[in-house]
Amino acid sequence: MDEVLTRLSNAIDPVHSSVKTETKQDRIAAEELRLTPAQATTLMRKPGMDTLHGLRDTALIAFALVTGLREAELAALTVGDLRQFGSDGQTLGVYVREGKGAKSRFVPYGGNEQVLVIVDRWLAAAGITVGRVFRSFEHHSQTATASITPRGIQDVLKAYPVMVNGTLHTVKPHDLRRTYAKLLYEGGMDIVAIQQNLGHSNLQTTLRYIGDTGLEKRKPRPVLSFDL
Repeated sequence: MDEVLTRLSNAIDPVHSSVKTETKQDRIAAEELRLTPAQATTLMRKPGMDTLHGLRDTALIAFALVTGLREAELAALTVGDLRQFGSDGQTLGVYVREGKGAKSRFVPYGGNEQVLVIVDRWLAAAGITVGRVFRSFEHHSQTATASITPRGIQDVLKAYPVMVNGTLHTVKPHDLRRTYAKLLYEGGMDIVAIQQNLGHSNLQTTLRYIGDTGLEKRKPRPVLSFDL
């Protein structure tokens, strides 16, 4: 509590500050997880598709990876939102009715619309034709009940840790959003387009999601000769 009060005092009168605060330009990999394509594929395969639980979890993970939706947006997703068309009347995508800040947006599937095959398989097996796409199971039964909660989505991902740099890591929903942003950027998508798909109001937020992808570009070219 004393430190909190001191930091508040510093913010009011930074000249007499006695506590150093750290501003980070770059974050280390351990702080925010971004999966490679191979790691993302491994994660999608972990639940399997032989059970209803596995179908749901596979569909959920795959859909999050190819749309970048937040966990609350995934939980609120309805069957009718899955197949919408953009303003051109031709681009297929998912409609997010109420994202963060009560903003709606349209996210195109592009070359990843095959994910709908997996989602449709889950819906058919669960007998879902209307309402929420992703459901919870009551007491580990085979009956999908009401919509899943954001906390429930976090619990789903906790069941499937992935190996990253020789260590098992628990994947969080926002890690999938960061993975989505990074893979799109590495694939050559315009940064503003990524920002719009993610629903960010600030481009700096999108840049933080992409993370250290730019480090490769920041490596200096040889400019000096060390033949001394």
